Amino acid sequence: MNVKTGNDMTMQSGQIFMFGDLKHTSRGFRYYEFEDRNGHKCSLQKSSVATEDCIWIGLDFAEPTQLEYGKGWVDATDKIPVGVEFNTRMHLTREQAGRLAKQLFIFSETGDLPAVERI
Repeated sequence: MNVKTGNDMTMQSGQIFMFGDLKHTSRGFRYYEFEDRNGHKCSLQKSSVATEDCIWIGLDFAEPTQLEYGKGWVDATDKIPVGVEFNTRMHLTREQAGRLAKQLFIFSETGDLPAVERI
């Protein structure tokens, strides 16, 4: 099965197995939801910025924890002052996404990051 993308490109459905169904924000921007290795909810979303093509990618919510002696990692949500917010997602341009994609591809193929100064 082929999946149509925004720029009239198609992908084999098996190539995007990590992501759930394509969804849309209330303003019509596309996004996918998925979970990382630790079960944290993440998303990949087309940005609404009007001056250049960007995406948002990362955790949907901060889950603050604190290491406590004898208990391990415990929820620390109640220790966050009221009104404090966390930015948990990267806002990437196409150029930044391309550079990150190269690093991620190499990692996916080798299990390691390349030892290069610039990509």
